[in-house]
Amino acid sequence: MKKLLIGSVLSMAAISGMVSCQSTKYDANPNADQNYAMNPLDTANHAVMISSMKGKIDGAWIVLSPAYYTVDTNSIRHIYASVRNDSVYTRIFKMDCSNDAVKKTKDNLNHYLDEYTLSYSVYDTVIKKRREYKLVATPTDYSSFKLKVVIDEDKDGGMKGYFSGPVSLVLPEPGNPNDIVTFDSMYFYFDKRK
Repeated sequence: MKKLLIGSVLSMAAISGMVSCQSTKYDANPNADQNYAMNPLDTANHAVMISSMKGKIDGAWIVLSPAYYTVDTNSIRHIYASVRNDSVYTRIFKMDCSNDAVKKTKDNLNHYLDEYTLSYSVYDTVIKKRREYKLVATPTDYSSFKLKVVIDEDKDGGMKGYFSGPVSLVLPEPGNPNDIVTFDSMYFYFDKRK
């Protein structure tokens, strides 16, 4: 009886160990091309982790994570990034662009995204004040863009690139085109989420 009990306990432990190994999605799929994943030994300044954005905002280094995008039923990409663990400022980055505009960047020489809406909002939790900076870019005024978004890669559920340039204050009303926030070498790696 004692041997049966010990054998049963060992069998149950082995089965639960095997089942627990199968409880999450297996991400080392040999049928999928995983070459877009960052080499963790690459220490170059432009190397960013999946689902993050890194660069300078008004001269100060900042990392926004999580950074991801979704695609709605109208084929519009909604891109989001935020800063975590900042006790003073809540910072949110948003960009909307069409899926076709992103795919079209492969065809132009510089890989510039020519139509998008970009906003960056900062909420000061101490003085309870929100400021929002925004840029709406359309193909008709593309040559005069001060902020250029470059898409280097868009495949396998990941979108890599960078952007630099200023955005102007729109909130609080009436806004001020001379009050700007400048992004410098903001490298991103957005992953696709549902």
